[in-house]
Amino acid sequence: MAKPRRRGNSYQLRATVNGITKTRSWQIPAGLTEKQAAKQAQKEQDRFEELVRKGINTDKITFAEVADQYIRFISDEQKPTSVKSHEDRLRLINPHLGHIEIKELEKKQYIRDYITFLEQPYTTRKGITKTRSAVTISDYIKTLSSVLTFACESDYIESNPCIGKGIRKPKQTADRDKSIPLDVIHLYIDALENAPLQDRLFFHLTLNTGMRKGEVIGLDWNNVDLNNNTLTIVDNSQYIPGKGIIFQSTKRKSSDRTISIPAYVSDMLRELKAQQRENRLNAIHLWTANPDNPAEKYCENHASCSRPCTGFCSKHCRLFKECNRVFVNEIGHPIHPDTPRKNLQKVGEKAGLPKITVHGLRHTAASLFIKDGNSIPDVAAFLGHSNARTTTAIYAHAIKEAEQARSMNNSIGSILRITE
Repeated sequence: MAKPRRRGNSYQLRATVNGITKTRSWQIPAGLTEKQAAKQAQKEQDRFEELVRKGINTDKITFAEVADQYIRFISDEQKPTSVKSHEDRLRLINPHLGHIEIKELEKKQYIRDYITFLEQPYTTRKGITKTRSAVTISDYIKTLSSVLTFACESDYIESNPCIGKGIRKPKQTADRDKSIPLDVIHLYIDALENAPLQDRLFFHLTLNTGMRKGEVIGLDWNNVDLNNNTLTIVDNSQYIPGKGIIFQSTKRKSSDRTISIPAYVSDMLRELKAQQRENRLNAIHLWTANPDNPAEKYCENHASCSRPCTGFCSKHCRLFKECNRVFVNEIGHPIHPDTPRKNLQKVGEKAGLPKITVHGLRHTAASLFIKDGNSIPDVAAFLGHSNARTTTAIYAHAIKEAEQARSMNNSIGSILRITE
């Protein structure tokens, strides 16, 4: 067993495997006595030898450096939206953990301290004091854990300290009803009567189908069957800063689905299609293609293309693209995914109505579908969930209410001896 060598305020650690010698320096922490420092140095020496023997990378590298490698690695593997989410969270993780050597993070106290930080109230740029929800904190931990798993796969560390005992995960609050009260829904329906057709359609389409915002904005006319009153959901529209509006596949394979729509929503779609035909005639070449290069069309893969951008994020090309989306502006460009929310908010503020969210419409559709007596697997398929457990977890409140209502009806019928 090798002995560490004292070098001023540090110890030199040495390990030789298969004739190859590696060294590293261990700085003596403040406050240790000579005896304590020597004892701890021997532990570090033994650990260093074990790492070298197992082939674990012993080069000094910080968490921020590993995180940067991780982002580059997933950029070709995951959707742009997923990559962007990890990048956003790392902007808050790196100031706290980025400077720490990746091997030091195996001491779980660093992770515990960071979770404690996330749980503390914070002040926004506008001076508003807020607290992060358990779901938000869990998302940060997931990103942190993903980087550390990558570090394990890259042989920087032996194990992911976020996994297993010793890390207290935030407790999520009990489920609450996130659907919009029906009286508020009716008030918005009335307020939207004089709103542009596209805003009214977005509201009613989301309310009747429970589609995610990106799925509604990503809807293509080719996937709209007005004769049979159905929609096929296969695309998702997102906005990525620096990339612009992109279209990608849905959240997961189970999100691809065909759902029915009411006849009145089909009528609104027919009206919008007629309106777009008129806009297309007025826009002339701006709706179709580059007049200098008719072959240049909208490219579905522009986010990963190494050539000059052919998407909608460049001032040089945005007027000369063509797409077949349902939700477009006056000259056929896909609308920004955040536009419907802003327009809906303006309608509500103008009418003095309670604030609602687009995702609240999805929750309302799901709750109504559950209360209508549909099975949980059917509700999961309707919403595009990967499995029924997800549906049960999110809509436990609505499921419980529906069960109580059915139980009460059965009880009353039994008491009154009513039979069909």
